[in-house]
Amino acid sequence: MSTAVLDLLESSGALSEDAKAAMPAIHGLVIVKDKHATIEEQTKLESYGIPVQEAAHPVPDERSVAASKSLLETIQQHASEKTLVLACISGGGSALFCAPRPPLSLEDLQATNTALLQSGWNIQDMNVVRKRLELGKGGRLAEAAYPSRVVSLILSDVLGDPLDLIASGPTVPDSSTWQDAWELVQRLPGTKLEVDDNHPSLPRSVMQVLQDGKNGLIEDSPTAKHAAFEKCANW
Repeated sequence: MSTAVLDLLESSGALSEDAKAAMPAIHGLVIVKDKHATIEEQTKLESYGIPVQEAAHPVPDERSVAASKSLLETIQQHASEKTLVLACISGGGSALFCAPRPPLSLEDLQATNTALLQSGWNIQDMNVVRKRLELGKGGRLAEAAYPSRVVSLILSDVLGDPLDLIASGPTVPDSSTWQDAWELVQRLPGTKLEVDDNHPSLPRSVMQVLQDGKNGLIEDSPTAKHAAFEKCANW
């Protein structure tokens, strides 16, 4: 997807030597599954200063976390009124773009994902919980880029093309809340209403984050009212 964008920009003349001399440098990062970028693609992207990092799928690994944090740092570093962010998003992005919310760890997210997959929940309910445990999902990528202009090019792998579910909607407003997530996890086997009680289904650290969010101690994911979405287009 990223090399296709570069091909189009090149063919339009937007990346000619004269045009590049008049525009800011390009910055970026591409996260892909293992062996899913050819040498030619990597060479082309890196010639524009866009490194390619491989990571695990469908279960995220430490490479997923490192690459995701690097991506968020790059976006925040260059965010401005004059910045254009092109986000190329496809199914599988939930695993590849995985940045745990402190103090949570990758292991916490892996254990949570296992519990939710065993719960029999639909993907909508699972994502209500998972979006709150990471720094990029549920519209937070768009929030991190603000006040930049964000244009997302999205390949759907979900029937009906619900934008908030594809790769967990990093550039799409979140219509759910901490309270919704808290009420959902009470349905898991062995759940108690307070984090101090035994909770075999989810890690204690995850329950603490969910409870703190429910109690208003952690800011929720951005809604459609956030100014970032006035400057965000999802195609």
